[in-house]
Amino acid sequence: MLRSIGRQIGNVIEAERKKSRACLAAALDGRNIDMKQVVFVCVKCEGGRLRSTGQVLACEACGAEYEFRSGVPDFAHDAEFYWGELERKTMSGILDDSACIHDQLTDLLHTSSVGFREYLLHYAFDRRRAGWKFLLALPEGGRALDFGCGWGGLSLSLVKNVGQLVVSDIVPERVAVVVRRAREMGRDNIIGCTASGWPRLPFEDGAFDLVVLNGVLEWIPSSIPGDPKEIQQAFLAEVSRVLKPSGQLYVGIENRFGAAYFRGRREDHTKLPYISLMPRPLAKVYHRLRKKSPFRTYTHGRGALARMVVKAGFETARFYCPYPDYREFDRM
Repeated sequence: MLRSIGRQIGNVIEAERKKSRACLAAALDGRNIDMKQVVFVCVKCEGGRLRSTGQVLACEACGAEYEFRSGVPDFAHDAEFYWGELERKTMSGILDDSACIHDQLTDLLHTSSVGFREYLLHYAFDRRRAGWKFLLALPEGGRALDFGCGWGGLSLSLVKNVGQLVVSDIVPERVAVVVRRAREMGRDNIIGCTASGWPRLPFEDGAFDLVVLNGVLEWIPSSIPGDPKEIQQAFLAEVSRVLKPSGQLYVGIENRFGAAYFRGRREDHTKLPYISLMPRPLAKVYHRLRKKSPFRTYTHGRGALARMVVKAGFETARFYCPYPDYREFDRM
């Protein structure tokens, strides 16, 4: 009897997987995108409506065209750029394989180095990292944007609590992996795009009830010329534009004056001790001498960050201290 039950369970699981694989190809093919259900607009003429030609998204106002890469529309304008823990060829192979993405990532846990296994468990599988979502007052059926979605650890938790989730990253393969993982979970309320977010997000005004910037704000100025804080300020204003008047922004970022930094822990982005505690002019010189490159990844203290979000158009700012770290916490 137990063997019979086991075979039945196995048959059900296999049937569900076959059904899932059959619909994934069509669901992830960007050429089939329903423009009535998305909020994309042209970033070149700043707001032109887009239509799908079957091969590209074309702006009805200025004629700009946006190609699909890995099945998602690409607004990043740099097809050669790639950053990731896996080589691009490996990521493309994962997407080209008809097997379940979740199964492939699980296989990677058994075949990768200890360091990469820990990284995957944290950033791809640990949905507790999105525990902050219970602090928000999300409207029923609301729309959210996870900008800088990475491997989807936050997205796959958040997609259960919103009417529609838009995921975006600078690397199209990452976005495609997140969308596919959500579809394999039976969630069809997710769409993705590739975007840098600078100088404009490819979304219409007031499109979202929630925007998530988790470990993102500090990286925005990294490849953009100009004062890093001013770039971050302009980006926050752009985020404010795509939020509804009642919308919420969640920012996860290190405190520049975190207690561990006073004890000598290396700063999370530069890997240099004490740099975030220094006055900016001294920190710039220190970074140039040690790293031979400009200091671009600014974090902020509570007061400075509060002033930045208010200046960007937000009415209030609430702060929480996640322990032991905002990226992986047990309590707030």
